[in-house]
Amino acid sequence: MKAIYRTAVATLALVSPAAVWAQTGPEPQGAGSGPASGPALGPALGHAETAMTEQAGIQDIVVTANRRAEKLQNVGASISALSGEQMRELGVTTALDVANFTPNIEIVRSYASPGFNTQITIRGVGQPDFQDTTEATATAYVDEFYMIGAGQADFLSFDIARTEVARGPQGTVQGRNATAGSINYYTNRPDFDGTGGRMSVTLAERGTIRTEGFLNVPVSDTLALRGAFSTDTSDGYLRNINPDSNWRKGAAGKFYAGRLQALFQPTDTLSLLLKAELGKMGPVAGGNEKAYPVGQIAGLPGTYAIPADAFGQSQESIGAGARDVTNANGGNELQSKMQHYLATLNYDAGGGVNVTVLGGWLESKKYSIEDCDHTPLPLCNFSNKARSRHWTSEGRVNWDGDGLRLTAGANYLHQSILTTSASPLFFGPEVTPFGDTLYGQAFRDAQKLDSYAFFGQAEYDLTHQLTVIAGVRYTHDNKRLNSVNAATTTLPLDTPLPMSIEAYEALREQIFASPDAVFTRLTIADNGDLARFRKGLVNANLQLNYKPSNDLLIYLSYKRGQKSGGFITGNVTGTAPELRPFKEETNNAFELGVKSDLLGRTLRVNGAVFYYDYQNMQNTSLIGITNVITNNDARIWGGELEVTATPVLGLSLSMSGGYVHTKVNDIYNPTGAVAILSDNRLPLAPSFTGNARVRYEWDQFDGKLYVQGAARGRTWMYRDSLNNQSTRIPSLFVADAQAGYTADNWSLSFYVNNLFNTRKAINLFDISSVANSGEVVYQMPRWFGGTFSVNF
Repeated sequence: MKAIYRTAVATLALVSPAAVWAQTGPEPQGAGSGPASGPALGPALGHAETAMTEQAGIQDIVVTANRRAEKLQNVGASISALSGEQMRELGVTTALDVANFTPNIEIVRSYASPGFNTQITIRGVGQPDFQDTTEATATAYVDEFYMIGAGQADFLSFDIARTEVARGPQGTVQGRNATAGSINYYTNRPDFDGTGGRMSVTLAERGTIRTEGFLNVPVSDTLALRGAFSTDTSDGYLRNINPDSNWRKGAAGKFYAGRLQALFQPTDTLSLLLKAELGKMGPVAGGNEKAYPVGQIAGLPGTYAIPADAFGQSQESIGAGARDVTNANGGNELQSKMQHYLATLNYDAGGGVNVTVLGGWLESKKYSIEDCDHTPLPLCNFSNKARSRHWTSEGRVNWDGDGLRLTAGANYLHQSILTTSASPLFFGPEVTPFGDTLYGQAFRDAQKLDSYAFFGQAEYDLTHQLTVIAGVRYTHDNKRLNSVNAATTTLPLDTPLPMSIEAYEALREQIFASPDAVFTRLTIADNGDLARFRKGLVNANLQLNYKPSNDLLIYLSYKRGQKSGGFITGNVTGTAPELRPFKEETNNAFELGVKSDLLGRTLRVNGAVFYYDYQNMQNTSLIGITNVITNNDARIWGGELEVTATPVLGLSLSMSGGYVHTKVNDIYNPTGAVAILSDNRLPLAPSFTGNARVRYEWDQFDGKLYVQGAARGRTWMYRDSLNNQSTRIPSLFVADAQAGYTADNWSLSFYVNNLFNTRKAINLFDISSVANSGEVVYQMPRWFGGTFSVNF
C-alpha cells in the first residue's frame, strides 16, 4: 500500500500545477460549462461521425466510451484516443501500431501477419492464451460490434475515423469480458457533403506495396454510399535455407480488405447504416520465428536459453546464426479470411430520447501450419484450423434530461467455433524415441456460446460541478464444449511429414483412427456439467466527477469487471477433465484521475492512478505445447501520464508514460509437470512504457512541409505466468522518422521505421519438453518507404 500511495502522490504532484493553472486561468469562449460528464453532444455518434470539435489550440476528440458522444476531456476514465487524421500522420495501419502511441498497452502477434493471432494487454492485464476458444480480457470493438477474436479487429485498421483505448474494466455499457479494458475502432461512415475520395500508394523496401482508398457518393438526398479498401503485400525478411522445405521467405505480407457502407437517412431523426466488409490475409509462407534452444540448468529453477537443443543443434551449427536466417525443414503457412455484416438503426425520438439498434454477423476462417522447432530435424510440427461464426444484436436507449442522463439496453450474442489440429512430434526415423513407429497427437474442439445481457447507467448532476455516475450490467453465459484429443505412438515410420493444411487434416484423421490411440475427452455426453459453463456475471461501476472549472476534471471511480469462465483446450492429451474448466475472474478496480487543459488550451495534461484487487484472474502458462489456464488472485497498481502541447504555430508535441506493478499469487501447473511457483509477475506486462512524438509543419510552396519523429520504449517482460528466464523478453526502444509535403489535394511523404535498426527479441516461447525447443521473434529491421496520396 505504501508503493500505491507513493505512485498516487507522484502522479498528482505532476498534475497539481495543471489543476491550479486551469482554475485560475480565464475560461475560453465557447468551451461550454456544466458537469464533467456533460450532456451528450446531440445523439450518440454513429459509426464514424467527425471525432474532432472546433476549438483553439489542441483539438478535442469526441469519444463514445459511455455509448454517448462526449468530449474526451469530459469523460472520467483513462482513455487514449486518436483521430483518423492523426492515425494517417503517424502511419497507423494495423491494430499493432496503436500500442506505439498509447501508455500501458502491449499488443503482440504470435505470427508476423495481421488478422491471425493477436494478444493485447492493458495495464498488465491480458489473456496470452492463443487458443481460439478463449476470449480476451482486453476486448476489441469495430463500430460497436464485438470482435470475439483479437485477430478479427487486427484486420480492420483502414479508413478509420478514430480509435479509443479505454483502460480499466469497461463491461457496464460497452459489453462483455472487458476486465482489462477495450479498444474501439470507428470507421468513416457515408456522408451527404458531396462526392469525393482519396487514394494512396506506399512503396517500401523488401517489395512492400500498400494501397488504401475510399470513395464517398451521395446518391440522393436520403442515400449515401462509401466504399473503402486496403492492400498490403511484401516479400518478407526472414530467409529459409533448408532445401527440404516448401518455403523460402518468412514474415511476408499478403493482406486485402474491402468495405462498403450505405447510409439511408429519410428524415433528420432516423438513419439506417448498412455495412459489409471482407478481409483476407495470406496464404503466406512462413512466419517470423527462429529456433531458440531452451532447457533446465542444474541447480536452478525453471528454464533458460541454452546453447543447443537435445540433438546438439545450435543456430550456428545449422547455418542460421544470422538474425534473419533460419533452417527449418517443415512447412510454414498462414491464411485467414473474414466476412462481416452489420446494420445500425438510430432514431431521435425527441425529448432527449435517442434509440439505437444494431445487429451483425461475422465469420472468420483461418489455418496455420508451423515447424515449431525451426531446425533441419522434424522435432515439433503443428497445425491449427479454425472457423468461428458469431452474431450479436443490441438495443439501447439514451435519455438526456435536466441534470440526469440515462442509458439502458439489452444484448444477445451467439457464437459457434470449431478448431482442429494435428501435432506430429519427433516425426522421423532419426529422432523418434519409439523405435520403428512415430508419435502424433490431434484434437477437435467444438464450442458454442449463448449469452444475453441487460445493462443500465445513470449520470446525475448533484451540483453544477459534481456528477455521480452509477451503472450495472447482468450477463448470463451458457458455454458448451465438446473436445476430443487423441494421441498415438504407432504411426508407420514411413508416414510423410505434412507440408500443407490438407495433409495435416488427413494426419489428424489418421491419428483419430489409430487402433491404439489414447483419447482425452471433455464433452457434455461424457462429462456432463464439467463441459458446460452456465452462470450469471455482474459488472458495475460507481463514480464521482468533479469539475471546478471548464478546463479541469477530477474523477474517482470503482469498477467491477467480470469475465466469463471457460475451458483449457488445444493439445491437452492426458489432462484430467476436472482440471480443464476455469472459473470466471473478477477485477475490482479503483481509479483516481485528473484531466486538464492549460495555457489557452495549448497544453493538455491527463493523469490517472489505479489499484486492482483481482480475484481468480485467469492466468496462462505454456507447458510443453499446452496452454494451461489457472485461476489465481493478483494485485496490480500503477498509473499513466499523458502530455500534449502546441507551444508555437506548427509545432505539436506529445509524450506519455505508464507504470504498472503486477503480482499474481500461487501460479502452478495443475498437471503436476512443473513445481508450484508463487508471487509471479503477469505476462506481457512491462513495468514502464513510454512514447513521444514531435511534429513540425510550416507553409511552403503553396502547401505545408513537415518533419516528424516518434519513439516508443518499454522495460522487459515475461511471455507467460511461469516467469521462466527463457521467456524474459528484453527491454525495447524503437524510433521512427517521417518527412513530407501536403498540398490541397495531394501529399507525398517519406518514412523510415525502426530508425536505429533495433533487433531485440519481441516474443519468446518455451517448448523445452520437445527436445529443448523454443521460438524467438525479433523486431522487424529498419524499413524505408514513401507514400503518395491524392484527394479528389
